[in-house]
Amino acid sequence: MRKGIAMLGFAGVLTGLLAVATPASAAPTGGDAEQRGGFRAAATCEWVVTWPSAGVYELPTRMDPALKVKNAGDRVGGGYCMEHYNTSELEWYVSVTCSCASDNIGWMRRNALRAA
Repeated sequence: MRKGIAMLGFAGVLTGLLAVATPASAAPTGGDAEQRGGFRAAATCEWVVTWPSAGVYELPTRMDPALKVKNAGDRVGGGYCMEHYNTSELEWYVSVTCSCASDNIGWMRRNALRAA
């Protein structure tokens, strides 16, 4: 019984560590980057799309269809300057201004962008 409880505790700790781990492709930030509930302040607010096309989503996930598509060279961003790590997709998202989103905040995958 104790062995099973210990293994559950270890699995919980490991899951927690994986949830806050930063992938190598994440935007570099200082050690004092604010992280709350998977969100943190972004290194920049202005981005340029590097992929041939990249979706803008309502939420930081690809579970729903993209609201719109941006193409290579398009500048995106806005005054929100947030990033979110989606643990189920293992993907960083950044906030961008999007009039088609219900709250005017759209989300794009960080790997599709570079700092402007």
